[in-house]
Amino acid sequence: MKQSDWKLIRLLPSLGLIIGALVFMSCDSTATIHLDLVYFNQVQLVGMTPVKQVEVPGLGPQWVPACNGDEERIRLDFVLQSTDRDTAESNCSKEDCDLQIRPGEDPINKNIIYLGSEGTLSEEHFELTAECLSEHSGGALAPISCTSIASQQVKQPSVSIQELGFTDHLDGQGRGTPVGVAILIDQSGSTSGIVDPNSCLEGKAGSFDTGDSISECQSDQKSLRLAAAKNLINQLNAEDSVIVFAFGEDETPNVRVVCDYPGVDEETNQFLLDNCYSSNKSYAIGAPPPPNAIVTESGPIDALQGKGSSRSNLWTAIDEVWEYMSAKKQVAKHLVILTDGPDTCRPESESYQHCFEVHNVEPTAGPQPQEPCGASKTFESTRSTIEQIVAGGTGDMHISFIHFQSRAYDDIDPRMQQISCLTSGHYQFLNFNLIPSEGSDRKKALNNATNRIRYTFGGFWTLRTDISSLTEDPDTSDAIVNKGSTYSLKGSLTLKASPLKQADTLTHFGTGNANLDERLHYTRSCVVDADCGTGAGVDCATRCSPETGTCIPAAQGSSCEGGTGTCCVGSCVLNTSFCQAQNPDPPQNLSHSLCP
Repeated sequence: MKQSDWKLIRLLPSLGLIIGALVFMSCDSTATIHLDLVYFNQVQLVGMTPVKQVEVPGLGPQWVPACNGDEERIRLDFVLQSTDRDTAESNCSKEDCDLQIRPGEDPINKNIIYLGSEGTLSEEHFELTAECLSEHSGGALAPISCTSIASQQVKQPSVSIQELGFTDHLDGQGRGTPVGVAILIDQSGSTSGIVDPNSCLEGKAGSFDTGDSISECQSDQKSLRLAAAKNLINQLNAEDSVIVFAFGEDETPNVRVVCDYPGVDEETNQFLLDNCYSSNKSYAIGAPPPPNAIVTESGPIDALQGKGSSRSNLWTAIDEVWEYMSAKKQVAKHLVILTDGPDTCRPESESYQHCFEVHNVEPTAGPQPQEPCGASKTFESTRSTIEQIVAGGTGDMHISFIHFQSRAYDDIDPRMQQISCLTSGHYQFLNFNLIPSEGSDRKKALNNATNRIRYTFGGFWTLRTDISSLTEDPDTSDAIVNKGSTYSLKGSLTLKASPLKQADTLTHFGTGNANLDERLHYTRSCVVDADCGTGAGVDCATRCSPETGTCIPAAQGSSCEGGTGTCCVGSCVLNTSFCQAQNPDPPQNLSHSLCP
């Protein structure tokens, strides 16, 4: 576990913080400190994290993220957002655009806010109401009413708040400390609609007849992910450094720097890697237009519009950018991934599509196999690399996902949740399939998620609850929800009258405007098949996925011969060696041996 996870600020005496702030301001010549009076604006919830208690030498018992099925309690992660700190011109190059209220540094209503000591901010100022805990599937909205159903829904589970804390990403160096940011933009086929029209599944170009898939399957018709990336860059402070990458099977190279370095004609990717990580934001978004000029979308990020194709090499991109960013000097470094779904490059993954029904070949040929992507990383290898670095306590790097839903890949991704949990980043899921594509609702949802992640760059607040593995009764060991499924919590968090604000502030998390799902999502991981109620050696039984930590159905089928064989889904068809499901066009999740 990395060092920043032990840095939960609690019960700090006011005098010590004042002295620390004065020393910091007198000694640190690099950071910009703003002690102008600001006002509390709102609570922004950014996630629900499983945690466990461990003994740390020199620190005693500490509650830290538990990302692999060994959780003991649930923690809420959130931002205390202030009013704007900048001028009326909203110029982040001159003012502090981090709206996170930090403990001990920010003068709110003429008082500097501290944690824990009498008369300042503590867990007693918060109240959590849990209205419904329900199983999540396919981006479904929160239930209007919540009837207690074993393993699926829990009506009004009893919860209380145990402890308020703050996870500091800035290693005690305080507000204004420059951070480093890498933004990874998904350029796979589902973003532009270059996918199989019958299923909206991604494949190598030529594996299927595209047909009318562009209009039906495109997850980002208006290139909102590109606008969100630019929004994030524009919210960074002057001394923050940033670099942008596009990833996808057909990018050249597969993980490509998105940058226009001025005055250079030959810009190899290595040259861009060496020169484009910079506090000069124009390298990625283009130079600002001259006064009174007509604004056009012509920056390097804008050039990605409409060019997504083939498959997603998500874990290769994260692995490469993680290694690249690990050499940077900032005390806190962040990877922010804008994506519409899982990695679809690796045959070992459950998200890989082995066969497609190619409509311009002989109909009796059956599903045609596709080759995997070129050299690419598996989720397991990327996770292992990150786990080793995190366990060593070296560096302070955080991975956050902004996952907007696509047609074929509509579920919350437990792999992304695991990686964000391991690195003290955050995972934001946007149920785009239920948000109207016309109007501005999707753009608002994406920009709000981007802003929430931005405000966590210096750290985030935490509230540990007494919810034990999402049980109805914290004092019992009988789980109401099963391992191996994703659940969502609907309710509200109240910040009662406090040093921040004289009146109560209520924050709902449920179904918001335009069907936006604003619940807190959490996957309770399975570890072995028995967690899924599976008996050893049972054919076609539900099993625990080692990749996602969720219970999944058995593979679609085993080998057929002469029209007979074992099919877990569908049936054997005469003169074929694969299982044909009732409505698979194309058949999904077949192994290589099942493709003709």
